[in-house]
Amino acid sequence: MLHNNDNLSNDHILCTLNNKTLNSNNQSYYFIITSNIMNDSRIDTETYRITQICLSLSFCSTLLHIIFIFYFKRIRQLYGICIIIHYLFYSLSYLMMLITCSLSKMHIMHTIFRYLADYCILTTMTMNLKSTIVIIYSLMNQQQITNLWCKNNICLKNVKTLCYIIEHIIIIGLPISSILLSVLLFDTYEYNSVDHKEFAEISCNLLPNHEHFYVFFPIIFILLLLQFICIIIITKYLIKQYHNTDNHYNIMDTLWKTTNINTRYWITIKFTITHSFVWFIAFLALLQASIALWHVFTLLFSLQAIYIIVNCTFTRPILDLLYQWREEMMDYYKNEHNLYIINHIINTNQQKDTKRNRNRNISIDT
Repeated sequence: MLHNNDNLSNDHILCTLNNKTLNSNNQSYYFIITSNIMNDSRIDTETYRITQICLSLSFCSTLLHIIFIFYFKRIRQLYGICIIIHYLFYSLSYLMMLITCSLSKMHIMHTIFRYLADYCILTTMTMNLKSTIVIIYSLMNQQQITNLWCKNNICLKNVKTLCYIIEHIIIIGLPISSILLSVLLFDTYEYNSVDHKEFAEISCNLLPNHEHFYVFFPIIFILLLLQFICIIIITKYLIKQYHNTDNHYNIMDTLWKTTNINTRYWITIKFTITHSFVWFIAFLALLQASIALWHVFTLLFSLQAIYIIVNCTFTRPILDLLYQWREEMMDYYKNEHNLYIINHIINTNQQKDTKRNRNRNISIDT
């Protein structure tokens, strides 16, 4: 009986020691997991801060450019309404993305601003497409004016009407319909894998979910493809003038050199190329759930805004307008100064005359 009690006590001691060993191992394992989580959160915090800095820089750059555009009336006329609206919505997309980075993914305001950011980005793409279509309209209108007796004039009118209808359907309906499809057909928090779910913590409004892979990015790439098609049409149309000495192409050459079409054409090309490169990197970053590619995207996103404001501001047409504005302001201030001097001389002469007349009257009275 005593022997059995000794065995039981020994077994109890062994079980206690094993439990302590397991507890210590579990504590060390828990410490390792906790340290890894802390390291992961530290990386996410750094990524989050880099994203915020890049988006803030982009928003400030576009905002300065918009202020610059609205301050000078002639630059607004040079850019045209399509490019100005493009700038406005692109600046708003930076702001909406910056707001979504500051909100929790489960918050209702994050969902609202996320859809607003997607809408602003898609509207930006459609307005850039409209800018290229407006250039084609201008060239086709000039062709219609110079070829009034052409047999294809009726066909050209029909093509213009069809393009006009398709353009407004795309520009107005496409961003709204894409948002409605995303809301009605897809679950916001349905991801392809666990990596995509973790990547969503740092991707602002660009969640790697089905609505972005099946609706948002395909629409962006379709709009960019249409922009490249329009640019190719314009380029081929303009190349023909160098191989033809007809009076029509001489008029087209004069139109190209004396109007704002040339400047708008190059600005649209710059936007199309930079949009294509930036959003292709964004698609790869979301598809692979790569933090490194996300850093590349945010960096290119901010550099695009800086490149556009520098490259579009310091072009020859803009500098010519600024120089002309400076000369006009100098002439204005010179005229104002001359008028001030003339008025001052007239006032002093009038004062002298009144003083002389007063002295004369005093002398007569005496």
